[in-house]
Amino acid sequence: MPPGELSPSVAFADLGVDSITGAAFVTEIAQELGVDVNAGALYEFPSAERLSAHLAELTATREPDAPARSRAGEGAAQDTAPTTDGAGLSEDLIAGLEARFAAGELSAAEVLNLLDAELATEEQR
Repeated sequence: MPPGELSPSVAFADLGVDSITGAAFVTEIAQELGVDVNAGALYEFPSAERLSAHLAELTATREPDAPARSRAGEGAAQDTAPTTDGAGLSEDLIAGLEARFAAGELSAAEVLNLLDAELATEEQR
């Protein structure tokens, strides 16, 4: 499926994400954000749109002094969690990142780093 045809509402299963890949993805995101996410989250929240809304709720309820864990390649922990609800991000960007993750081109950490960079760019505009 071409990235332009993807939508944040497309189910992970429709993108070929199986239970093993999904569990690894959820585990890595949970570690990156410093929140507890159960392994079945992709079944409960089967699309990027629904999973990101759930992650936004989890990060919003995290204690303010509990920083997100350090991302791969970064030395210090983040003071705040990234916005994961797609606010200010184009659907094309989200769909493209979703497709690249599903194809194995990007890890969950790389997806989060790219989203962080895009959000920072949007804030500067």
